[in-house]
Amino acid sequence: MDFESFYRTQNTIFELLNDRHYIVDDKKKISIDEFDNLCDEDIQLTFEKKNGIKILVSWRMIRDVGINPIKEYYAKMQDNGIQNAIIIKMGKLTPNARTTIAELSSSCTIQVFDIEDLKINKTKHVRVPKHELLSRADANKVLDAYKVKKIQIPRIFVIGPIIQYYGWKRGNIVKITRKDGDITYRCIV
Repeated sequence: MDFESFYRTQNTIFELLNDRHYIVDDKKKISIDEFDNLCDEDIQLTFEKKNGIKILVSWRMIRDVGINPIKEYYAKMQDNGIQNAIIIKMGKLTPNARTTIAELSSSCTIQVFDIEDLKINKTKHVRVPKHELLSRADANKVLDAYKVKKIQIPRIFVIGPIIQYYGWKRGNIVKITRKDGDITYRCIV
């Protein structure tokens, strides 16, 4: 098992949580030796925003993520008043686990990332333009200024790496500012 890869995802996760406005304490960081020693267990950390919203972050140290771990995460979330979870995995997410996550989506948000997707922070890549989520008021101003409806502006997929990184939801509008100053807007679908 590649513990160094799991360890490297930690920095990206801490940046992701900071970008999502969670309170990130570097004291929670786990050393590579601790990752190595916990090879048969999930490593779980909880973070909180100033408004009390919590997130559970779990590094799934065994290959596949099935329905039982998802149910265990959900139970822990319910017991501790946690609304969101991020699971970092090495292997596959089983179809039943994927279905369970979809069924739970009305009561909580569980995001699953492959370890390879978090080795680097893609939002900091030189070729990735700046992405900003527009408030409802700002989105309405943009729609009014261009005299269009939300369904008429170009789309960006909710499964896109930048949208997943920020955890943005379908229906929101994103402002994308390129290095040359060009600004575009996309509706998340």
